Amino acid sequence: MIYHTIRPLRQKAQGFTLLELLVVMVIIGLLAGFVGPKYFSQIGKSNVTVAKSQLQASPSHWTRTGWTWATIQAQRRVSRP
Repeated sequence: MIYHTIRPLRQKAQGFTLLELLVVMVIIGLLAGFVGPKYFSQIGKSNVTVAKSQLQASPSHWTRTGWTWATIQAQRRVSRP
């Protein structure tokens, strides 16, 4: 007799409904939409900062090859469309 009263309870809790899964997917999509662009813009800013510091850290190499920070900036302005 106990088996018959427990069995219907176990059959109801077999998984998630489609609505629950869709709600979770929408929440994850919204979070990714808000956080993703900020994260990738920070990566871009950090790459620029690292490149600038590496260029400024080795001035002897650039002066031996005829490059200075001013010529690098001028070349950068010329190469942009």
